[in-house]
Amino acid sequence: MPGKLAHDYGPSGTEHWLLGFMGIEGSFVESLVNTLQLPMMKPISVNEVKIQQLESDIRELWHVSEPEVNDPYHMASTKIYSMLTYIATTTHSEKPMQNYRSSTSAKEMLRASVQYMEQHYMDGLSLANIADTVGYSKQHFQRKFKEIYGVNPSHYLQRLRLLKGAELLTEHSELSVGEVATMVGMELNYFVRIFKRVHGITPAKYRYTV
Repeated sequence: MPGKLAHDYGPSGTEHWLLGFMGIEGSFVESLVNTLQLPMMKPISVNEVKIQQLESDIRELWHVSEPEVNDPYHMASTKIYSMLTYIATTTHSEKPMQNYRSSTSAKEMLRASVQYMEQHYMDGLSLANIADTVGYSKQHFQRKFKEIYGVNPSHYLQRLRLLKGAELLTEHSELSVGEVATMVGMELNYFVRIFKRVHGITPAKYRYTV
C-alpha cells in the first residue's frame, strides 16, 4: 500500500496471525513500484512455498542493521530489489521471454529483463543476451535500465549474484566456496575478489561471521 496511509490489520474469525510489515522510502520507490506494476491496496494471493520465501526475506531484512553486518545499506537495497521483483513475478502471469518491442512499454520490457535475471542469475548471462530477450541492443538496454532502475544492469546482476552467494554460504555449509561461485554464475577468483570488496571479508570467513 502507499506510504503515509493510515491502516490497521486484523484476522478474520478466530485464526491466529503472525503479522509483519516493513516500510520503504526514498526518491526511487514510486518509480520502482510503478515499473514492477505491483498491486496497490489489493490482497496478494500466495501459496505456502511463496509465503515462506517472503517470510525468510523479511526476517533477513530485520537483521540488516545489526553491528556485525558489513555494508547494511547495500545488503538491504539488494534484498529489497529481490523481494519486490519476486512479488511481481507472483502477481503477474508469466510471459514468454521474446521480442515484444512493438506491443510493450519500455518499463514492462525492463521489468521482464529483471525477472529474467532473477530466474537465470546462475547461468552465464551477458548483457547482450539479457538485452536480446527484450528486443533491445546492448547499449540501449544499459541506458534505459539505468534510467528506470538507477543502477547499471551489470551492477544489478552482480548484486543479485553476491546476495544469492551470501545466502548459500550461510545456509549450506557443506558447499565449498568454489561450488557457491559456480552456482551463482561467477568464476571463483572473481567471486572472491568482488565478495571481499563488498563485504570486507572473504567468502570463507563470511560464512562463520553471520
